[in-house]
Amino acid sequence: MIAVVGLGLIGTSLGLAWRRAGLDRRLVGIDPDPGARQAASGMGAFDETAEGLDAAAGAQVVVLAAPPSAVLAMAGEVARVAAPGAVVTDVCSVKAPVVHRYEEALAARAFFVGGHPMAGKAAAGAAAAEAGLFSGRPWILTPTPATDPGALHQVGELARAAGARVVHLDPDEHDRRVSLVSHLPQLAATALMLAAAGIDGAEQVAGPGLRDTTRLAASPGALWGDVLTLNADAVVEAARAFSQHFAALVDAVARRDAGAVRRIIDAGAAARRRLEEVC
Repeated sequence: MIAVVGLGLIGTSLGLAWRRAGLDRRLVGIDPDPGARQAASGMGAFDETAEGLDAAAGAQVVVLAAPPSAVLAMAGEVARVAAPGAVVTDVCSVKAPVVHRYEEALAARAFFVGGHPMAGKAAAGAAAAEAGLFSGRPWILTPTPATDPGALHQVGELARAAGARVVHLDPDEHDRRVSLVSHLPQLAATALMLAAAGIDGAEQVAGPGLRDTTRLAASPGALWGDVLTLNADAVVEAARAFSQHFAALVDAVARRDAGAVRRIIDAGAAARRRLEEVC
């Protein structure tokens, strides 16, 4: 049995992805919100849904798909209900604090493997879930010296069954890299949207450029408040690097130095092309 705790976009999409893959495991979805349980059940993502963590007792694998602060807060209860030898993993986009908390809480009872699927969209909740959400996307696993190799392999196979490609990173290195490729884009999209919203009539002339670059601004603040503050040091470092490049571009524009502007824009375009070769 696999128990998925948290039936939002990621948790419900996991159930759908494993269903589509024909995974021969009983799937139980757990969430205190009756609306989330009803939506996930209506989509056929799980064999059954339940309100509390007691439903995870006896599961061979427990997937924690709640927001980071909730995942951290439930560590003691997860340790209480986890079956001896069970594998516990998570999908939080901040790894170091979660991995450290669960390795300590589950020691000598169950195995923990930190995980983070690099998949999602601005829409939240079970109703936005889709079976193909993880297809071709990186699923980062963050083993430490304490990680059990068998548990790591098992979580990797579940990630692949959902359609993802597995990447291994140290938890701290994960948080540093993801601050640049995921957390900083959220900051930038939010700031740009607020700047545009402060100009009367801007929305009347907005084209796809603003819409494309501010897509993440529609993301829920409750989730990002957790993520950004839990990874604050790495996010601030990433934001400072961004600020340096932005300031250089603004300075070139202020000096009306078309050559400098062109060189900076071209450097960004080249970096974008390299990204497209990977993603």
